[in-house]
Amino acid sequence: MSLNKLSKAAKVCWIVVSCIAFSAQSLAQINTAPAIAPQYSASAAQPLRFSEAQKLLFSYSWQLAAAQADLDSKIARQESVELLGGPSVLLAADRIHYNLDAEVNLNKVTNDAIGDISGGQLHLPGFVHLPNTEIRRKGNVNTVNALVAWPIYTGGKITATKDFIAAQTDEAAADARSANSMVYAELVTRYFGAQLAQKAAKLRQDALQAITIHDKTAQRMLDEGLIAKVERLEAQVALEDAKRDAHQANNQAELANIALQRLLQSEQVVSPTTPLFISQRSLAPVAEFINLALVNHPILAKVAAKKEQAEALHKADESLWKPGVTAFAQQQLNKSQKNRMAGVSVHWTLWGPLDRRSSNRSTLAQIHQAEYSDQQAKEDISVLVEMNWRTVNDARQAYFALDSNIALAHEFLRLRQAGLREGTSTVSDLIDAQVNLTKVRTEQAQAANNYIQALMHLLTSAGIPDQFEDYLNSASTQVKL
Repeated sequence: MSLNKLSKAAKVCWIVVSCIAFSAQSLAQINTAPAIAPQYSASAAQPLRFSEAQKLLFSYSWQLAAAQADLDSKIARQESVELLGGPSVLLAADRIHYNLDAEVNLNKVTNDAIGDISGGQLHLPGFVHLPNTEIRRKGNVNTVNALVAWPIYTGGKITATKDFIAAQTDEAAADARSANSMVYAELVTRYFGAQLAQKAAKLRQDALQAITIHDKTAQRMLDEGLIAKVERLEAQVALEDAKRDAHQANNQAELANIALQRLLQSEQVVSPTTPLFISQRSLAPVAEFINLALVNHPILAKVAAKKEQAEALHKADESLWKPGVTAFAQQQLNKSQKNRMAGVSVHWTLWGPLDRRSSNRSTLAQIHQAEYSDQQAKEDISVLVEMNWRTVNDARQAYFALDSNIALAHEFLRLRQAGLREGTSTVSDLIDAQVNLTKVRTEQAQAANNYIQALMHLLTSAGIPDQFEDYLNSASTQVKL
C-alpha cells in the first residue's frame, strides 16, 4: 500500500474515531437529559401522578357535577313522595261579604193564612191585607274549617306513581355511572396521550442530537476530502428533517399537555409522571368480561329503568278502570259553630274523553320496546367486549414483538458505526440507521399507549372502569422516558 493511501486511511480513522468518541459522550448526555416539554420546564410544571389526576378530575369535572345534580334531584323527588297515599290535612279560612236586597209579598202570606183557617171557603173581614215590604241586609261571615282526606283505594295509581319516580331515580343513577365512565376514559386518553407525546418528543430530540453529531462528522470528512459533496448534502437534508420532526413532536407534546391541563381545570401547568405501561400476563377469558358486562354495564341499567317506568305507566292506566275510595272529615272551628261531618266518597269513571283501551295498548308497547332494547343492548355489548378484548391482546403482542425490531435497529446502528470507521458505510447509512432506531422505539411507545387505551375501553364496556388502576399497579413493564 502506498504512503498516500496509508496517510488517507489514518486520517479517516482519526476523524471517525474522534467523532465516535464525541458521539458516545454526547449520547450519554442525551440518555441522562430530562424529557423534552417545550414551554414546560421542570420548575414550572407540576408533576402529577395518574391517581392525583383522577382526584382532580372527579373534583372539578362539570360533566360529573351535572350528572350528580340530576341524580340528587331525582333522589329528592323520590323522597318527596314517600308519604303519598297517606292522609292530607287542610285548614281553610273564608271571609264572606254578603249584600241582601229582597222584596217580601205579605198579601200572599195573609191569603195563605186565611186559606189554612177556612179551608179556602171562607172570607174573614178581620184579616187586613198587609202591604209588601222590602228587606235589606249586609254584613260579613267568617268561617274556619279543618278537613282531613285519606285515599283508601286508588286502584294502584299511587303505587304506580311511586314506582315511576323510583325508576327515574334508577335511570339518573345509570346516567351518572355512564358519565363517570366517559370522563374516566377521557382522562386515560389525555393523560397517557400526553405521556406518549413526551416520549416521542424525547426520542425525536435524541435523534436530532445524534444526527447533529453525524452532520458534523460529514462536514469534517468533506473538509478532509474523504466524502463527496453529495454525501455532505444528504447529511444536511437529514439534519433539517430531524429538526422539523423534533419541532413537530415538541408542538404535539405541548398540545397534549394543554389538553390534559384543560381537562383537569388546572391553573398550573401539569406534567404526567406515571409512565406508559403494559402487562406480560394474558387477560382473563373473554367470557368473564362478557358476564361482568351483562351485570354491570350502565346502559343495561338504564334500559331496565326505562322498562320499570313503562310498567309503572301501565299500572297507572289500569287504575283508570277501577273505582276510587276516599274517607274524609270536616270540622268547623268557629266559636259560634261546631258543625262536624264525616263520610266516605266513592267515585268510578264509567266514561270519559280519554280512550283508555288505546292508552293501555300504548303503555304495553313501551314495555315491549324496553324488552327488545334490552336484548339488543346485550348483544351489542357482548360484541363490543369481545372486540375490545381482542384489541388489548393484539396491542400487547405488538409491543413485545417490537423488542426484536429494536434489538435489530441497535445492532444495525452499531454495524453502521463500525462500517463508517472501516470505510464500508457512509454517513448517510449511519443517519438512516439512527432514524430507523428512533422510528421503532416510537412505534413501541405507541403500541404501549394502544394497549392502555384498549384496556380502558375493555373495562368500560365490561362496566368495571374503576379496575383500571389495578391493572396499572400490577403492570410488569413500564415505558419510561
